[in-house]
Amino acid sequence: MVVVLRPGFYKFQKGTDAHQVLDPLVLANQFGEWITDEILRDFIAVMQRKTSLKLWREGMELTARDAASFELLQSHRSYAELSTNNLLTFETLEEESLDRLLERHSIGTDSMARQLCHVWLQQALHGHCFPADPQPGNIRFHQQRRISFLNCDLMALPQAAKENLLSYFNCILADDPDRAVMYLMREMTPRKATKIDADSFRSSFRQAAYFGMLEPILGTNSNALAQMVFQHWKTMLDHGYVPRPHLLCFYRGLFSVARIARKLAPDSDPLREGMVELRSSNAFNQLREIMNWRYWMQNSDKFASAMVQFPRAFDDALTRASTPSSIVPEEGLPRTPESGTISPVFLLLLSVAVVVISQLPKTQGWQDKIFPGVLLVVGLLVLRGLNR
Repeated sequence: MVVVLRPGFYKFQKGTDAHQVLDPLVLANQFGEWITDEILRDFIAVMQRKTSLKLWREGMELTARDAASFELLQSHRSYAELSTNNLLTFETLEEESLDRLLERHSIGTDSMARQLCHVWLQQALHGHCFPADPQPGNIRFHQQRRISFLNCDLMALPQAAKENLLSYFNCILADDPDRAVMYLMREMTPRKATKIDADSFRSSFRQAAYFGMLEPILGTNSNALAQMVFQHWKTMLDHGYVPRPHLLCFYRGLFSVARIARKLAPDSDPLREGMVELRSSNAFNQLREIMNWRYWMQNSDKFASAMVQFPRAFDDALTRASTPSSIVPEEGLPRTPESGTISPVFLLLLSVAVVVISQLPKTQGWQDKIFPGVLLVVGLLVLRGLNR
């Protein structure tokens, strides 16, 4: 397929101002004070990305890198030698847009909605780029039930924003509004000349977090994940916080996907289900990576460094534990370990376990989840060994 940009859109690639393509009087009459300079700048930025076919091709290449390790995502091959900033050439696949698919199928849409949310969240929080304006006509399903996005505004979040947003969603699923607001505040800035009452703000955020308790009164699915995120965003805006530009694009894509998924599965919460699947799949992938021998080979220098820097006190403990007992048993009786000592083999295995846990990936809170449990088991075994 060959895509050619119309010459009328070339002006967006030259740093065009919004008032050069839009009539200010018409905007003022139609929308009044709702149209601000920030909205116009955001509109121009979106049009500059959408009218650059070079960025579209680069987005295809980044998506192909993500699809190599994510089985639910489909990518299209582009041809750099046959593409320019105003011309794009890429291969087509056996695919069908979501809007046409829904015209023929009225069943099985719950799984499609959950998969759509899972793929979009994966791309936004872990991928190289994500669609900020997905629409049913731009979402393609393949025969293998893989999803691709065509003719979308592709954006990328900074790594710090990905980590903060991922922690934010984890706190929402864990019903922890105090920690959720902490991560969300990192991606917003206070509005100038605005005094924020911290106590009132946190109280309002907690009330927004429990907005789902009003579901019997409102008669809607107010406990849905998208509704909770919207209430958090509204609370932040009401108290003088402004989202950063990349967060604005993230919200635009999130609510677009949530609206489409709600049409596919009106009786469920596909966004929440997709987030749960994302957490489960990432945890499984990290466990599979740890079990792979390449992980140990690639991180052998880290393990060696951790072993060299082990505390001297631990080495002293190994020395004392390996000291033979001065009590000689009677002839013919088996030697028994001295009371209050621990096996050197056990201490050696313990040291290896500590080194391995210290090098586990920090994402998804592996160390925070595993390390306390290991310490508890070690403590019980030590107490049992000292009291024998």
